Amino acid sequence: MLRQAQHDVLLSLINSYLPRPMTFRKAIGKLHLWLGLASGLVVLIVSLSGAVFVFQDEFRDLTQPWRHVAVQAQPMLPPSVLQATAARAKPGFTASWTTYNGPNRSTAVYLSKGDEVYYAFLNPYSGELLRVQNLRSDFFTLVQYLHMYLLLPPAVGKWIVDVAVIIFVVMLISGLVLWWPRNAAARKQRFSVKWDASPKRRTYDLHSTFGFYASALALVLALSGLCISYEWLMEGISKLANGGRTIAAETPVLQAD
Repeated sequence: MLRQAQHDVLLSLINSYLPRPMTFRKAIGKLHLWLGLASGLVVLIVSLSGAVFVFQDEFRDLTQPWRHVAVQAQPMLPPSVLQATAARAKPGFTASWTTYNGPNRSTAVYLSKGDEVYYAFLNPYSGELLRVQNLRSDFFTLVQYLHMYLLLPPAVGKWIVDVAVIIFVVMLISGLVLWWPRNAAARKQRFSVKWDASPKRRTYDLHSTFGFYASALALVLALSGLCISYEWLMEGISKLANGGRTIAAETPVLQAD
């Protein structure tokens, strides 16, 4: 009897250290947790930088007065005149394209020499040079590079961002699997927060409920970003959305010679 009891105790100890079989839902929960930890920081940086970059025009209008000019009755100067003025401001640089931004805005001329790039802002009516701006050191250029490449070399940064976003998409899908109610009784609870529950349960409900409502928007943003990064994905989604039909491209209003 004593030997049998010792054997049972030893077997119980061994079993307590052996990995237990994991259910499908628990496996999805582990996947959701680790994928979130792996992609969270990168996705946070990409999201915040994207949110800042999308309002760049509004921020520039508030902080860069050289973008505004008084509207005049006379016609605007042609690109050749404005490009010549801009080129004189940066000897050795090539003036390539000219952007007319509107009757009350300055015209921007793109200047380049090797890896150096500048924008020259001019009054489109008088040709007065208002500002020469280094695009490499511009705040919003840095925000854009942070969003696209994490300020790393493009080949490395793009790979890290793409992998993080792909992981993020899988994490969102796994979160929806975990959220999906098992029965009709649980369905109502999934759409609300039980405020009188314990702090742990309340935190779980907040994550589950608001995570569900945000998942659709997050999926659209993540997949649209991947479409920009991968042309084959863009083409595939376009064909799927168009029912396999190819839509002819519209004739451009302006076309370079």
